[in-house]
Amino acid sequence: MAVVRRVPPPGHISEKELAIVRLLAKGYTKPEIAEQLEVSTDTVRTHLSRLRARWNAKTSAQLVAIAKDAQLLPPPPRTQ
Repeated sequence: MAVVRRVPPPGHISEKELAIVRLLAKGYTKPEIAEQLEVSTDTVRTHLSRLRARWNAKTSAQLVAIAKDAQLLPPPPRTQ
C-alpha cells in the first residue's frame, strides 16, 4: 500500500527553516549547516525538531521528502 504524505503549504516555513532543509537535502550535516548559516548547531537542531513536529515527520529524510513533494527544493541538476 502506498503511503500518502500531506504536503505542507510553502507559507508554513520560514526562510531559515527553508535554508536548513535545502542544505540538509544537499547532504550537509547539522554542524556543517550551522557553519554555513552562521548559527549554532543547537539552533539547527531546534529548527529541524520544530519542522518534524509541524510536518509530522519522524526523520530528517522524511523532512526532505516532504519538502521535495511541496516543491520547496530546487530540481536536481540534469545529467547527460
